[in-house]
Amino acid sequence: MKKKKILILGINSYIGSYLKKKFQQKLNIYGTSHRKKDLNNKIYFLDLKKPNINIIKKEMFDVIVLCAGKNNLEFCQNKYKEAFKINYLGIKKVIKKSIIEGIFVIFISSNLVFDGKKKFYKSTDKPSPKSNYGKLKLKVENFLRKHKKESYCILRLTKVYSNKDGLISKWRKKIKLNQVINLDCGFKISPISIVHVSKYLLRIILKKTYGIFHLSNKKEFTLKEFLFTKIGQYKKIIIQNNNYSWRSKHNSLKIKAP
Repeated sequence: MKKKKILILGINSYIGSYLKKKFQQKLNIYGTSHRKKDLNNKIYFLDLKKPNINIIKKEMFDVIVLCAGKNNLEFCQNKYKEAFKINYLGIKKVIKKSIIEGIFVIFISSNLVFDGKKKFYKSTDKPSPKSNYGKLKLKVENFLRKHKKESYCILRLTKVYSNKDGLISKWRKKIKLNQVINLDCGFKISPISIVHVSKYLLRIILKKTYGIFHLSNKKEFTLKEFLFTKIGQYKKIIIQNNNYSWRSKHNSLKIKAP
């Protein structure tokens, strides 16, 4: 069976790098990066501020997975104009070219398209984002939904984690160094493993499953509860509570798996 040719926009992102590592034997994986040191014969240069969409060609790729962009919520909140250029205008250009070329688009979206006033939003609930990050995700979703439904998949995720790196790894390092861990203790998450996410992404890629889907944990945790669940309640943990008015209280989704 011929391997599908996949272009991962943001191949060195958290999700992009995991997909590359996990599925390079099953898929013919290409990627993009805005860092020139990362480039090789399968990783192309692409800066979302001024995206070179000429690399997106039907004869080269079957599916494009959009993992790139500014994922830092504080950055999007404080530097909206720059985030707008990257997370909306740049992504929009890539999507437009991909659909013209007949390349199936998978857009990694977020639970933050909802305002977080309740638990476990359904895929049919009306979005109402509170943060700038969520507003930009919704703008991309709305642009996609103007096209034929068979041409795209929107995958909304809650907080994605791994036991080996990312958030949990940073917490462990800070505990080891007796450093303060800054948490918004009122902020509730419904974290999902990167292993779980990648399993469903592979399914979407292979079958070109279209529609809007939700992946989430079945439970909600405060950040403090999640930290203790994964690391344990060490006496030497130093936690400082930081509250952000633009953050949603609840960040869970009603699971709708592809």
